Amino acid sequence: MRPLTPSLNADVPVQQRTAVLLREQQKENHQQTDRRFALLMALQWLAGIAAALWLSPKSWAGSYSNIHVHVWAALLLGGVITGLPVFLALLYPGTVLTRHVIAVGQMLTSGLLVHLSGGRIETHFHYFGSLAFLAFYRDWRVLLTATVVATADHFVRGMFWPQSIFGVLTSSSWRWLEHAGWVLFEDVFLVLAVRQNLQEMLGVAERQARLEAVNVTIEQRVDERTSELKQEIAERKRAEESLRLLSSAVEQSKEAIMITDAELDLPGPKIIFVNPAFMQMTGYTAAEVIGRTPRMLQGPRTDRAVLNRLRYDLEQGEMFAGETVNYRKDGTEFDLEWQIAPMRNASGAITHFVAVERDITGRKRLEAQLLQSQKMETVGKLAGGVAHEFNSILTAIIGQSELLIGDLPTGGTLAKNAAEISKAAGRAAVLTRQLLAYGRKQLLQPEALDLNRVITGMAGMFHHLLGSAVSTQIIPAPGLHAVLADAGQMEQVIMNMVINARDAMPGGGKLTLETANVTMDQAYVSQFPESEMSAGDYVMLAITDNGTGMSAAVKARVFEPFFTTKGVGEGTGLGLSSCYGIIKQSGGHISVYSELNRGTTFKVYLPQVTVQSQTPLQRPAPPDLPRGTETILLVEDDPALREMATTLLRRLGYTVWAAANGIEAMALKQQPDVGPIDLLFTDVVMPHMSGMELADRVQALEPQARILYTSAYTANAIAHQGVLKQGVALLQKPFTPAALAHKLREVLGPPHTA
Repeated sequence: MRPLTPSLNADVPVQQRTAVLLREQQKENHQQTDRRFALLMALQWLAGIAAALWLSPKSWAGSYSNIHVHVWAALLLGGVITGLPVFLALLYPGTVLTRHVIAVGQMLTSGLLVHLSGGRIETHFHYFGSLAFLAFYRDWRVLLTATVVATADHFVRGMFWPQSIFGVLTSSSWRWLEHAGWVLFEDVFLVLAVRQNLQEMLGVAERQARLEAVNVTIEQRVDERTSELKQEIAERKRAEESLRLLSSAVEQSKEAIMITDAELDLPGPKIIFVNPAFMQMTGYTAAEVIGRTPRMLQGPRTDRAVLNRLRYDLEQGEMFAGETVNYRKDGTEFDLEWQIAPMRNASGAITHFVAVERDITGRKRLEAQLLQSQKMETVGKLAGGVAHEFNSILTAIIGQSELLIGDLPTGGTLAKNAAEISKAAGRAAVLTRQLLAYGRKQLLQPEALDLNRVITGMAGMFHHLLGSAVSTQIIPAPGLHAVLADAGQMEQVIMNMVINARDAMPGGGKLTLETANVTMDQAYVSQFPESEMSAGDYVMLAITDNGTGMSAAVKARVFEPFFTTKGVGEGTGLGLSSCYGIIKQSGGHISVYSELNRGTTFKVYLPQVTVQSQTPLQRPAPPDLPRGTETILLVEDDPALREMATTLLRRLGYTVWAAANGIEAMALKQQPDVGPIDLLFTDVVMPHMSGMELADRVQALEPQARILYTSAYTANAIAHQGVLKQGVALLQKPFTPAALAHKLREVLGPPHTA
């Protein structure tokens, strides 16, 4: 179908018509302004008579001068000045000559009035008013004529008769320039106003010309459509019969169906049918949508590129398929998947379009959650792998620095440097533990815990962390079931979330910790595909603050590693991400609910267990390092860590045989001078041979040998889902010399005495 607006070829006649309309407007304006000035100048002449009779005698009397005969002559001159412009305005309105004669007459009238007032400054404003009235012509050349006349009048009278225009008998010969300057000052603004007004007139003329062109096109289109409608009416009757048959089928469809006519020009296809599923999906009744266009379902987030592709496909008579955002009657957004197909009559012409629509909001949400879960899983694997390798390096640094501290004189500069190295390595070890927690690579030692006892036991610590500005309320649920979790890790989770809440309440506030037994059905857990939870009974721990809250963008990334809203140097972004990893590794789920300026709630869900127990007490290690005389086979692929451990063990009295891997260790074991092995201390993951395989081979040769593993995280040979198998001894990297010394005696038993 042809457009209703003029084609590009119509631009030239539109421009010509614009010029004609502009000239007509200007001519009409000139004629009206001429007639107005005829009336104005006649009134001014009468005002001059009044001035001559009453104002002039007073103006010319006194110490300066007396009444002069030329006052009456000026009065008669006013009639001459007024007569010609009025004559031309009445008989020849709209001509160039008329408006320029009026401009000359108006300026001379202003000069006459100034003369009659004795050169009073007040009557000089008549010049400015006259210029403003002349601007009604919207012709700057008229202003030029008026300015030349006013300037010449001031010059002649100022030079030869200053009292007539300045009110004094004598005046500076150049004073006329001052008055001329004020006239030119006004001219600048009047010319700008005239120019702007002409632009507006041009715009009006152009719009009118285009409307006329559109009207012509519309009239042509109406004629064409009248003939087309006769044919369309017959086709529509046949189509309506087809629609009647189709509607009975689509009424029962569970998918939303909308049928429109084939009109693609503005305002677009009028809707002629919707089924009940469409009404349920959008919230509109059939009466509210029939007769309107599908645009009523669109909004600010509707993808315009999709709509353009839709229009293109339909114009080509092809089927369209796509996704976008639509809006229900109540204004809520929903993700829409739709297919639109053309309906054709017997001759192949398109008569209607049928749209099949599905609300895919839930599917899109699950896809986004799954994508986020996969992203965090990938980052977790990367973070865990990096942390595992870095732990070996940190273990060597920590061990060597503590050996240096023991060898160097206390208080010396080198001893202080070694202590700083140890502290820095310790801080790095905390970061690696957080990375391992996020990646679910930590070795957990789960036990049956009562979360009520855990949080109440930490109450004093909360007060120390939060200070007096934050009030803390603990609400333990009665009869709370136990959970299977690592006590130390659970305390770390709670501590991280409490610190996060404290930072969200810089001016103080309220923190609430509460527990509850909850049952989660399949419908609920399916909302969290990344959680790997199953329906069942859980223990919930909720930590709520009334702080600043989070935006939707921050909430979506809150568990990502290294993501933080704090300034540089104020946080690593690993606190909440490590909480996420610990809870997920324990078979649970952590979620966040937050709104800006409304506070935040973190909810932790852990599976219930039937056995309850108390949280074990943490016993500090004795200050002295235990020693021994046994023979140890040390296998570690990291050279720095192997050297540190070898030096430490020999200082503690042990006989140490060190190897870089399992093959080297077995070759070393076969040497006759090695002798029996009391303990194998081996890394879990090594090249060529795993630590578990090496342990099996060593114990096959020497069944009495004890095994102590070390690792930053577990492999399937030692752990399942990150949980240690019963009876397996493991020292987690990074470890300190004291931790290694105590772990050895724990595995070997009390040292032999002479």
